[in-house]
Amino acid sequence: MGVSPSLFQCLRFLDCTSMEEVAKRHLGRVLKNGEFISRNAQEAIALFDVLVDGNIMVQSFLTDLFLKADNLCEPDQQSTCNPFVVVSLKSEKESIWREVARTEIVFGSACPQWLTPIRISYRFEQVQKLRFSMFNAHPSVKDPADSDVLELEEHAFLGATECCLCEMVVSAEKSKTLQVDLRSQGGRTESLTPAGDAQCGSLTVSAEKVLMSNAQVEMTLACRGLADRKKSDGNTSHPFLMISRASDGEEYMGVYKTEVVMNNSVNPTWMPIHIPLQQLCNGDVDQPLLIECFDFEPDEVDGPQYDLIGQVLVPFRSLQDVSGTGEGFELERPPNQQNYSNTKAPKIIGKVFCLSLRLENEPSFLDYIFGGCEIGFMVSIDFTSSNGPPESPMSLHYLDPGTKLNPYQAVISSVGKVVDFYNANKVYCAYGFGALVGIGTISHCFNLNGQATCPEVSGVKGILDAYQTSLQNVTLAGPTLLAPTIREAMRVVSQSSPMGAVGPAYQREQKYHILLVVLDGVINDMEATWNALEEASQLPLSVVIAGVGDADFSSMEVLNEENRHSRTRQSEGRNITRFVAMNQMADSDIMLASELLCDLPDHLVEFMRMRGIVPNQPTTAVSAEEIAHVNADV
Repeated sequence: MGVSPSLFQCLRFLDCTSMEEVAKRHLGRVLKNGEFISRNAQEAIALFDVLVDGNIMVQSFLTDLFLKADNLCEPDQQSTCNPFVVVSLKSEKESIWREVARTEIVFGSACPQWLTPIRISYRFEQVQKLRFSMFNAHPSVKDPADSDVLELEEHAFLGATECCLCEMVVSAEKSKTLQVDLRSQGGRTESLTPAGDAQCGSLTVSAEKVLMSNAQVEMTLACRGLADRKKSDGNTSHPFLMISRASDGEEYMGVYKTEVVMNNSVNPTWMPIHIPLQQLCNGDVDQPLLIECFDFEPDEVDGPQYDLIGQVLVPFRSLQDVSGTGEGFELERPPNQQNYSNTKAPKIIGKVFCLSLRLENEPSFLDYIFGGCEIGFMVSIDFTSSNGPPESPMSLHYLDPGTKLNPYQAVISSVGKVVDFYNANKVYCAYGFGALVGIGTISHCFNLNGQATCPEVSGVKGILDAYQTSLQNVTLAGPTLLAPTIREAMRVVSQSSPMGAVGPAYQREQKYHILLVVLDGVINDMEATWNALEEASQLPLSVVIAGVGDADFSSMEVLNEENRHSRTRQSEGRNITRFVAMNQMADSDIMLASELLCDLPDHLVEFMRMRGIVPNQPTTAVSAEEIAHVNADV
């Protein structure tokens, strides 16, 4: 059984929370009265494949936020000040705030520091907005941990403040102090007065990367003594394993599926599993894992069929403990299995073994960002005649006199809004290609600002302003050649990054670059572009390409292939490209940056690993140990 295209499209563009909920419903196994009730195995496994192949299982990094506040009231009133914070999250594709956590209550403190860290999944490709709403717990509340169950309307609202998660991540101190309007919304309790009659208190938010959140697991699993399941046609079973982790409540969500072993139905050994610890067990080694052994049966008429053979619930830590010892875990036949009516069939149908397990804490994207690595930004815009005359409302380059953005402006704004946080001086390079510049000269890479030697502009607004000015000064032409722009980006990267020795200089001043190309059709120099991308893969550079308009971009999809670099057999080549066609996306303006930038963390880490560059040490943010004593002293 497969998954319908409409279901895939719905999944592909759901926000992260809804996506996880869908995965739980369709991939989950439910524990009822101590027994697992397997949901439709055909749909569950097929949907798991869709999530993996469609890049739905996006990469995120766990970050802990530590909070402290100052000047919530006059010191002589602090006995009546019992503050706690409600933290809400909203990404650009969400229209409402979603509560994600609450701190404990700190009793009798005008300047509290909360011990409970707020754990957030950080996503580079999204602008994640955070709201911190502060409340004063009613005096009848006595337990600091009761904040999670309080009805907020029954407690005085003190004030709120907002920021973006990436603001803490990119700051040198890994923290940000925000003003809190203590008289906002008229909700302040009359028994408290702002310190010094000030209208604003402050909230300091500090970020720390969760330890081991980027650990990588390599393990080899095997089954021994599986019950022989010879079928009526004489064939034996073709086993594979599905691993699911505990989610909310009694739900289990699939996180890994092994290959099918076709030639050993009784004692199969699977290829080594490589998976991030966070994906496997959410970074919690004591979290139970559900390991299920399925029988795969190809069916040309109805599609692949899957029968559950047996299952076991085991924490990751237990797999570590028995790795290589010869000790296994018994696989139990599912109680509700319908395939066998023989009541004498054994309950234990074999054992699963962990033959080897290795856990390595490899550097992650967030480690490099915490260490001060910046993201450089370059943009190149398609000025070929296929866009249509700019003065025509039908043109992709039409500048609306109102506030509506044309496709080029929308792409640049969407991506620039994300990247802007990761560059301190916000000086970017802006180019165009495929236009007549001057008298009778077609340029396949020219500076948008009109200067002959310097392509730099100030900020995303500078890119948009230079783009609008260029539309008045050039004539749309063609053809669509991309290689010259890539080679210009390579020149800029080579000059700005001390790559000659790839040693101490680059280790100290780390910078990775993004070239955003926006075009309206397929390129006419694919071979030259491929060659340029091969060479660019040796530099700290990624190329993301957005296709706008209604053209058929199917031939551009080859740029997304993981094996693109194998054409030239360069052993150190890496994939640095990402192509997205806007006409294939629902809610394209909202999802575009996420789609274009989702591979960048992997690109950056792969380059750093290839060059032997390790993350620099970050400036230390406040930690739980440092604040453990503070509230008692306030």
